[in-house]
Amino acid sequence: MATVEFTLSDLNGLLGEKLTAQQAADACALLGIPLEKAEGDALVLEINPNRPDWLCVEGIARSLSSFLSLKTGLRNYPIAGPRVEVTVEPSFVKARPYASAFVARNVKLTDQFLADMMQLQEKLCDTLGRRRRKISMGAYDLSKLMPPFTYTAREPRELSFVPLEMTESLTLEQILEKHPKGRMYAPILRGMPAYPVIMDARKEVLCLIPVTNGESSKLEAGTTCDLFIEVNGTSKASVDDCIAILYAQLIDRGATVEQVTFKGAISQVEPTARKRQFKVTAEAVRKLLGVTLTPAEIAANLEKMGFGAKAEASTVTATVPVYRNDIMAECDLVEDAGIGFGYQNFAGREPPFATIGAKNPVEAFADRLRELLTGLGFQDCVTFTLTNEATHYGRMNAPQSAHVEIGNPLTTETTMVRTDLLPSMLSVLEANKDQKYPQRLSEVGDVVAIDKSSSQGCSTRKRLCAVIASKNAGLSEVKSATEALLKELGFAYSLDAAGEPFYIPTRSARVVGAKVNGHFGEVHPQVLENFNLSMPVAALELWFD
Repeated sequence: MATVEFTLSDLNGLLGEKLTAQQAADACALLGIPLEKAEGDALVLEINPNRPDWLCVEGIARSLSSFLSLKTGLRNYPIAGPRVEVTVEPSFVKARPYASAFVARNVKLTDQFLADMMQLQEKLCDTLGRRRRKISMGAYDLSKLMPPFTYTAREPRELSFVPLEMTESLTLEQILEKHPKGRMYAPILRGMPAYPVIMDARKEVLCLIPVTNGESSKLEAGTTCDLFIEVNGTSKASVDDCIAILYAQLIDRGATVEQVTFKGAISQVEPTARKRQFKVTAEAVRKLLGVTLTPAEIAANLEKMGFGAKAEASTVTATVPVYRNDIMAECDLVEDAGIGFGYQNFAGREPPFATIGAKNPVEAFADRLRELLTGLGFQDCVTFTLTNEATHYGRMNAPQSAHVEIGNPLTTETTMVRTDLLPSMLSVLEANKDQKYPQRLSEVGDVVAIDKSSSQGCSTRKRLCAVIASKNAGLSEVKSATEALLKELGFAYSLDAAGEPFYIPTRSARVVGAKVNGHFGEVHPQVLENFNLSMPVAALELWFD
């Protein structure tokens, strides 16, 4: 979870109340925001990933204000017409296809608010923005710039400017090498022929996206100024979500917000105030919450959560606040109606049937396997179930077989679900090749196999894999470990010649039995080279029926 830090005095100033730290913590807990730490005037809260609007004190204050019935119902966030224009060139869209922006007038940048605003932007970039890969944003002092602005892209050595917190003018390429943020976010831009930037009418660079702003338009505490705030990214929905949270924060602080006109490769007026409506029935509330509420009561509880709500005969029409991106269906409204009703108001009751808890037999067997492997001197590992064809098949010298593919993978590292454990274990050895030897590692984990008899078309199965990496690792040692394991389990089996392409021919075997199947052997030198391993490796992999 992300955390947000602010002062109790700032929270009370926004609420217009004088809550104690305990009262604020208790109210936040009932909203579902647990207290992480309270020291003096400072509060630190843990924020659920589905509520990015809580990543700032303004968001916490508006929710508490509604929940404590200080100001219930839907808040109005007016946006004036545009006076600033932006031209977006096609080169920019190739790198960051979506953008939005607004102008905030008469913003009082106190030390506290500037810190809060920067905290919100950083938290949004890290969470919704996937560490700036999906979205990034910037805030600039409009008095230091000259509109209209141009969104474009430039070659790494074509353009230079003074980045934030520096005094030396650097090329875009040099910023990635010398600036702290440049080194941090360089992987996002590496390989691009041109880097996205924003410039004003004087060719003054506002920022290198998504790395750093320019020093020339730096925000200064203690001033009252107009701000140009922009969000860009690869997801239109995420850009819109962030821009709404940002302009709501500034309006809550007394600023006036204006739209920005986009021309060129992106042609639109941004932002537009979203107005989403959903219906929730009294029957859905009864089924999901177990309490009977009238539509009027449901509407009142939703208004305590900041919604606009209109009660009808058996339903409630709820208007979603612009800053809420987590409301997607009727069940979300039911949840908020329950929070507005109050966790403390739900009466406890015994379940209508008796149950006896027990560990899932498959997991119980997996735990036994782990215990046996630990007794044989193996260290337990947990690896990812998502992998890619290059690792799973290419580096293993194995032909591709039927497997579950990821429809829209975020990276080339996770394009499929694994069908075997051995490639994952060899990757662990690769990551630890500079550690001391011998290394004896094992995993009891899930693989996913194509299963036409299943309604999902695939099924999850448990497997066991163990690897031994040492200068003396060989067939006899891994055969001994396999036989000791199967003897403890009491499974009957036989050994046949194995023809697995990742083992040395004649230095491997296949395990065949009614309850167990698998293979073990010495890993082929070519496979070791593919995983950058210089030490011999022996391995075993078993699966059970």
